[in-house]
Amino acid sequence: MINKFAIAGMTAGLLGPAAGGRAQHADIANSVSIGHAVVGPLEYHVEFYSDVSTERDANWVGTFDTWFTYQVNKSIVLDAGVYIRVTAAADDWHPWIRMTWRH
Repeated sequence: MINKFAIAGMTAGLLGPAAGGRAQHADIANSVSIGHAVVGPLEYHVEFYSDVSTERDANWVGTFDTWFTYQVNKSIVLDAGVYIRVTAAADDWHPWIRMTWRH
């Protein structure tokens, strides 16, 4: 963390069924995100996410993601945010909420 900023990057390979379900194809996902403490256990994050498929005629998916994270206690984290379309292949917007319990 730099001055209460968190900077993260991710690269992942995903394997899944192709359209029609007969063959497999790989996706390469990448993201870069920046988060900042707002007040107390509340943080705000922004991210650019990209997913490129090896499947024939698949379009590149890109989203701008933004969310809040609230650390309830050492075991429970609440998140809420929205993924916003950058490329035509992505959903227009995708709101979400999540609770994580760590033990």
